Amino acid sequence: MSREDDSIVPGERIGPFRLGSTEQEVLTHVAGGSVHREQRGAMQVLHAGSLSFWFDSGVLTQVGAHSSYGGTTARGIGVGSTVGELSNVGQVGLDLDDGVLVLEEVEGICFDVEQGLPEMSHLLAASWSRDLPLPGFDLDADWTISWIGVFDPDRLAELEEAEDAEDADQAEG
Repeated sequence: MSREDDSIVPGERIGPFRLGSTEQEVLTHVAGGSVHREQRGAMQVLHAGSLSFWFDSGVLTQVGAHSSYGGTTARGIGVGSTVGELSNVGQVGLDLDDGVLVLEEVEGICFDVEQGLPEMSHLLAASWSRDLPLPGFDLDADWTISWIGVFDPDRLAELEEAEDAEDADQAEG
């Protein structure tokens, strides 16, 4: 893979891998490494080195950087940064549906930490659904970012609207 530009740009790209690219365009930039394919429902996921690629109908919709990926955002956040460093960039929020951290003011990027954030988000979601008092929690500033995802926020909004419409149709029927 080319390291000439490994920047992470929210809502746009990680390195040379731009959202909206075809699988062939992505594979052109993956040099010399093995590619593992995985089917997740309607999504095709390719794993190559320290990157993962989600394709929907042959179009790249999300790129994820993990393990030893060396690129960073314009504000210096990358795999290995801490939640404390992330909070210096902006307001950190928790996306309970996906079990990831987000920056409230920045669309098109999300983060996971090594310390089990998905498990915590499921616990919180279960507590909320039972109408119990929300358990207090703090994100530890020393937690390390282990994965960064870049996605198209407009496409995500369209998918959420379609899902909400489907849920409403099922509730009426």
